[in-house]
Amino acid sequence: MERLPVLLLLILTVSCNNENKSQVRNFSDSVEYNLGIVTNDIVLREFVVRKEWVNRKIKSITSTCGCTVVELDKYQPLIEGKLFKVRVSLENKQPGIGRQSITISFDDGLEFSATLIYEYMPFPSVRPQYLVLRKNEKRAILEFKFPGELDIIIKRIQCPEFIRCAEKRDRLESNKITLEVECSDSPIKRSEGTIICETSSTRRPVISVQLLVLEN
Repeated sequence: MERLPVLLLLILTVSCNNENKSQVRNFSDSVEYNLGIVTNDIVLREFVVRKEWVNRKIKSITSTCGCTVVELDKYQPLIEGKLFKVRVSLENKQPGIGRQSITISFDDGLEFSATLIYEYMPFPSVRPQYLVLRKNEKRAILEFKFPGELDIIIKRIQCPEFIRCAEKRDRLESNKITLEVECSDSPIKRSEGTIICETSSTRRPVISVQLLVLEN
């Protein structure tokens, strides 16, 4: 009988400890979003202010790099359901798989983390977009770049009869092709037309450039 109070106290202690452990909540939340193939230089993703964020104060907002910005003012009251954006700048980044993460930390320990996963495949580019030639200049250069695509070839070139086009490969950049455009000996003083290049690119198989040739 003397052992009964001690045993009862031990049961109550274990019960209280288990109850306290059951009240400990894991406030951390982490989500991932696969955005697939991204071709733009700017990635925008909208998020919603969650119910559990309301009446809490944001302690810090961090991201994996300076290219990722969370457009959420931590000094403003949080309104449930209100949208905010995460902006990722991909300018000057290499094509390929990318991951950018953000973390919103609250002063009571709550954390929200989100990771954006994507494959950056920017569209091929051409410079200049519009070509103006004067007959005394004789020649101009068109530059084609195919980020993320190697060994691209120009299958066919269609150009007006008053110019000549010659393709040149860039030895230093395998995804870059230059096109030399030269005026032919035509009596026409002002000529307009279009240069059309058919390529082996899967994302931009046809490139068109407007052309204007002026007299000296």
